[in-house]
Amino acid sequence: MEATASEFFLSMTTEKQDFAGLSINEGYGLTIRHKDGRAEEARSAGAEHIVALALMGALQKNAPLRGPIVMDSPFGRLDEKHTANVVETLPKMAEQVVLLVYEAEVGRARVRELLGTRLVREYELDRVSARRTNIREVK
Repeated sequence: MEATASEFFLSMTTEKQDFAGLSINEGYGLTIRHKDGRAEEARSAGAEHIVALALMGALQKNAPLRGPIVMDSPFGRLDEKHTANVVETLPKMAEQVVLLVYEAEVGRARVRELLGTRLVREYELDRVSARRTNIREVK
């Protein structure tokens, strides 16, 4: 679990040159480890988010039964480079990933560029009222 989470973490972080990976701590959480073995003491909200995504991917990869990953607004705390790294890593985490994102989080053209042929379907949700949303497939 620790090795898989570290692999995902290192593929998503922008500080690959500084970090060795993740380790499971005494509270069964994940600690970011520097290459010199020190633990990262002050984690930003974005770093916390990357650690959580790495854990989610590791749980998925090590589970006896695998299902899809469904994520709602997963990029709100991330900068553009971290977002790109996450989008590129998600297909390695599960066979099927469903993302519900706002255009402000990551642009449609950027997602298409990053995912290429791995983007199977794309939908647009148009809120009509508090009780109704129209869903249409984008071709």
